[in-house]
Amino acid sequence: MEHNTPTDGGKLPAKSKTKRSMRRTLLNDIIFKIVFGTPKNERILRALLNAVLDLSGPEKIVQIAPLSGELSKDHIFAKGAILDVRARDQAGRRYNIELQVREQPRYVDRSLYYLSRLYSQQLKRGDEYEKLKRTVAISILDFPLFPDTTALHTRFRF
Repeated sequence: MEHNTPTDGGKLPAKSKTKRSMRRTLLNDIIFKIVFGTPKNERILRALLNAVLDLSGPEKIVQIAPLSGELSKDHIFAKGAILDVRARDQAGRRYNIELQVREQPRYVDRSLYYLSRLYSQQLKRGDEYEKLKRTVAISILDFPLFPDTTALHTRFRF
């Protein structure tokens, strides 16, 4: 039997860098997609969306379908977009949930681009604009996006 007995003034030996980098948390893209982006975990995604968006009563999401994360291109030279978790609820509203661990200087621009693509791809040629449904982007970040605020949760609208 092995013991982790402190030998250096009460501190346990530091974990190796390899073990630290192999931690399995929700901040890992693959684990995040498995937990929130698979059909078998649909109720977990529903709970996340209802909590973050503060939905209840008739507005509460009761059914949601995770969708493929890849947004189609209109032409060969178009910029592609692969979303972490993309979903649609029973009312036709679209959701993009992005996890970002490392700070990116143009993250806001990327987020707006993904959101606008998700919004615009609802219509096909000849469709009326009234068919457009609400589209929501949720960014779960491991860095401060707006250093001027200490708020944990912020909301913005187009």
